Amino acid sequence: MRRKAGLAIAGAGGYEGRNAVGAVRALTKLVAKDGIDLVVMWLGEIDITRWVDTLKEAAGSGMTPPLYRGMNEAIIYTAALLDAGRFYAPILLFDATPTYRHEEILQRSFASKVGFRYVGEKPIFVRPETLDFFRSLQDYPIYCNFIETVNPVYTAVERYLGKHKNLRIRKITLWRAGSTGISHYVGDGRGGIQGGSLLDKAPHDLSISVGWAGGPSRIVETEVVDADMPYLLVADRAHPFFLNVENKPVPIDDPSMVRPYLSQRREELPADGFSWAKLLWRLEDNSKIEGNYAFSWFGLTDHKAEREILSELDELGLNKFGVDFHSSFLDSDLNRRSKGGEGEYSYDIREVRLGIVHCEYLEGGPPKRLVCNFLGSKHRPELGRFVFAVDDQRFEYRERKKAKPKDESNYAREKRSELAKVLHQVAQDVFGIKSAPLLSRNATLLVHDALLSIQDKALRKLVGDKTEIYRASKDILHGSVRPFRD
Repeated sequence: MRRKAGLAIAGAGGYEGRNAVGAVRALTKLVAKDGIDLVVMWLGEIDITRWVDTLKEAAGSGMTPPLYRGMNEAIIYTAALLDAGRFYAPILLFDATPTYRHEEILQRSFASKVGFRYVGEKPIFVRPETLDFFRSLQDYPIYCNFIETVNPVYTAVERYLGKHKNLRIRKITLWRAGSTGISHYVGDGRGGIQGGSLLDKAPHDLSISVGWAGGPSRIVETEVVDADMPYLLVADRAHPFFLNVENKPVPIDDPSMVRPYLSQRREELPADGFSWAKLLWRLEDNSKIEGNYAFSWFGLTDHKAEREILSELDELGLNKFGVDFHSSFLDSDLNRRSKGGEGEYSYDIREVRLGIVHCEYLEGGPPKRLVCNFLGSKHRPELGRFVFAVDDQRFEYRERKKAKPKDESNYAREKRSELAKVLHQVAQDVFGIKSAPLLSRNATLLVHDALLSIQDKALRKLVGDKTEIYRASKDILHGSVRPFRD
């Protein structure tokens, strides 16, 4: 007997929302193999200027669902269908709204009592009190789109660890750099991406670490040893302004910038352009995994945390295998011309998604080290995702090199395919077909608890005069941004 599942998409007109709409065809095929028929219930988009494009995107994916501006109307519609007996099945609510609306959507989903299974874009939780409230609801299902756990690089490392049963991870180093802060500065940034590098980037790498550690059930404690936000987002204005986590300009002498960790409103906190953290993941067998992380919205900053990772990479002696930082890990698009903002700029985009995994055998013996590139290039055809086993001197996984760079449409198809896999895992978990431990409640709470603990540790260092941080942040930006000249 076939079963039904509903899908609703909030924020359907934004970047991640369009990816979700575009993933429906692939998702429909995946769940059909499990005997599940997918029904798209509705799309939500608060920005009516996006409605035409949203409906076109839906039609291109073979859908004609109703489109609502607000959650209230969508909930009333859903409840009416259920009350009338026209639809009775689990409904996945995929939340692709901007970061600082996720908690609101989750709370409305919970209060609606219509049985939504909430699936949020990361991060879901930005306030400790909201995290604590949903932690107290022990049976309420929450899923987070930790999409890197379906990345072929992640799964290749997982397979490698599975083949070597007595191998244990002792240290994970992950460096995730993008240039969103630079794009915001020159006026080309996507408005839905909020929070700074920590809130945007860290959930990916924390979820990867949880998975490689053996899943949330194996982790009994997370200790933030140290963390910092040395550079903050700044606005392109004549007078000194930071950007807060909602991308709104705030004067650097504003009281909320002086002692931000005492702020009553999380929305007033400063957004970071670069952050780093050192963690200890304590496991059920009393062993520990050291986590070393760097996150950037400013591309490459030459900060000490980045230099330490580059030194760790150099010590592995990968050049003799044809693997080096600039050719194997760094994606770049230089001298772009800005399209918005208060002036015209030429600016550089640089991205890195690098991982180093240090392992050792329980009974002793030589170490095993894995080097990973999670980044599939849009700009350089020679850059591809891979996992290289240093001590075995071979690639455990290697993406075939492209004859030319991926264009936006190919990149979008790849991301939509991976999102369909995530939603498929959620559907399987909901129907009891197969559990999704790396996406479901325990992993979601664990990752967000670590995320907010890192943020708290870093914010406590932001005390007093912010002038030096402002100047340092400007200097980093100006290494990648120049006034445009014909």
